Parts: sequence; C-alpha cells; structure tokens
Amino acid sequence: MKANYQYEDLGPINRWVGWLLLPPTLFTVVGLLHTLYSYALLAGIPAELPLYTLDPVMRNLLHHNDVLRLTQISLVLAFIIFFCVCWLYFAFRNLVALFQEQERSMRNSLAIHLDIWSNLIFALRLMQRLWRESTPASHVHLAERWLAPWWWTVLIAANTCKFFAILELHSPVSIGEWRSGNHWMLAAYFLYFALFVLTWRLVKQLETLQRVYWQHLSGTAPALR
Repeated sequence: MKANYQYEDLGPINRWVGWLLLPPTLFTVVGLLHTLYSYALLAGIPAELPLYTLDPVMRNLLHHNDVLRLTQISLVLAFIIFFCVCWLYFAFRNLVALFQEQERSMRNSLAIHLDIWSNLIFALRLMQRLWRESTPASHVHLAERWLAPWWWTVLIAANTCKFFAILELHSPVSIGEWRSGNHWMLAAYFLYFALFVLTWRLVKQLETLQRVYWQHLSGTAPALR
C-alpha cells in the first residue's frame, strides 16, 4: 500500500532559497555600483559620441559592465528555476498533505507540477491562493496580506525594466544609447534588490504559517496568542 503525501517543513528548503538568493543579490549590488561609477566617468562625454572612439580603458570598463549585467541576469534565471521547480512544488504539495489524503505517486507529483506551471502566467493569483490556503484562521490577523501583491508588482516591474534594458543594450552605438539602456538597467537593479528582500520575507512567513497549520491539524500546536 502506497503512502499519502506528508507535510514537509519548508525550513530546510528555505535555507537553499537563502543561499541561492545571495549570488544574484551580490551581483545586483555590484552591478548597480559599477553602472553608477561608469555613469560618473562618462558624465562629460557628448551623447552622440560613438562608443568605439572611447579609449581602451573606458571600453574595458563598459565591457565589465556588460559582464556584470549578463551574470546577474543568469543568476536570477537560475534562482527563478529553483523557486518554480522546487520551492513552489513543496509549498503546494504541503497543501495536498494538509487538506487531501492523496496517494504519493509520480502521476500525482506531475499533476502538482502541471497545476503550478499552468498558473504561473497568473503569478499574483497563484501566490495569493498559496498564501490564503496556507494561513490558519487563527493567524489571519498576523499574515501580511500585502506581501504577495507587492511581491508580484515588483516582480513585473523588475522584469519589464530588464526587458527594455536588454533591448537597448543589445548593440548600442553611441554614448547616448548606452545611457538610455542603462537607465532601464539601473531601475531593474533597484527593483531586483527589493524583490529579493520581499521574496525572502514571503518564503519565511509562509514557512511559519504552514508549520502552524500542520501543528494544529496534528494536535501538536502550542497555545494561541
């Protein structure tokens, strides 16, 4: 006889979330500072001046700026893949363990993944559903209901800025084009930093809410305050 899905505390998974958040956060800060430094050095140069006319030192500086940007984008992508494939899976699987007696099988696990991926385009609705169903009635007043909408808003804004930055910095010809593209990238850096902070706060609070829910359903909860 196969076992049903069991509750899995999100604490160990959240430690992985924390470690995987560190590299993109670091490169976000370094990329932001490096871009601001590049702006300062190019401040007195006319916008119409072609980039190829810059001296080798300046061209090398702008090349490093490109490397930092691409590295940050790659690290963010790696984190998003982990977040969607692993963290969201265990968070939603806990809902199955808490509220449904469902047999643990490859088919049902794939069904959970399919449910997540089919709803990713509606990220706000997905996170609000996860938030709502993970919050015990006794803790509704303690749950930060603003967190999921703000997380989604910053996520959309950060990726929009990054999209326009990639478009404009694909092959800039002049100083003006470089500045225009990096206006978007600077905004993306600021927004991504805020997104990482909100993501960490979201995963930690959801960990607490699901743990409290499981404790109450299993009869091991401490007295409520």
